[in-house]
Amino acid sequence: MKLHNRDIQKLFALSKLTINKDEQESLSQDLSSVLSWVGSLQSVNTKHIRPMIHPVPLNMFCNDDIPPENISLDNALKNAPESENNHFLVPRVIDQA
Repeated sequence: MKLHNRDIQKLFALSKLTINKDEQESLSQDLSSVLSWVGSLQSVNTKHIRPMIHPVPLNMFCNDDIPPENISLDNALKNAPESENNHFLVPRVIDQA
């Protein structure tokens, strides 16, 4: 399929973009080759191929609702740089006025 300059001009007008003459010629050739390649897909025999509605199966898998094992307070605080009264100590990030 061949794209004409008027097609490129219309595309750029609709997208509110500007293009110079050299870019227009180059883009016209590039888009024409892409459209020709896509057009070649029309010749592929898909007679015995089932249509694909979704690329992945839509089976829903549900996991059992098992609560995770809780981490002990000692294990939670053992890698903390600082802790006090069973809480993490972090640097102040908001100044009080």
